[in-house]
Amino acid sequence: MLYAEAMKAKRHHKAKRVAIKHAEIDEGIIPFIQWMNHFSGIFTRWSCEGERHNPEGYHRAYVTFYAEDAAVLAEFIFHFWMLVGEAGIERPTISVDLNPNSMVLHFYIHMERESIISLAKTCARKT
Repeated sequence: MLYAEAMKAKRHHKAKRVAIKHAEIDEGIIPFIQWMNHFSGIFTRWSCEGERHNPEGYHRAYVTFYAEDAAVLAEFIFHFWMLVGEAGIERPTISVDLNPNSMVLHFYIHMERESIISLAKTCARKT
């Protein structure tokens, strides 16, 4: 179930969408996260630019997001693959997980640290 459907199914009171002004984002991927968030109906949740020298082991970069509906998701995925091609990186992995508490599909983009940094630089050149 996508976000809008899940929220409609469990809401028992009125809700209003508001913009959240600030979030902690790893500096190397800020332009990419801003690019994602310009899509109306795409909501980023968690992200990490990855670790090169993590004492606990190598850590890949990731972004977790959810989509308001299937049309928004399809538009985002189309533009995301165009961005990947423009950045000239290997195709990242996109996986999906159903949150059993909210019944919302969460999408995960995983890639190497260098790839997400390249995506962010490509996004920065676009603005």
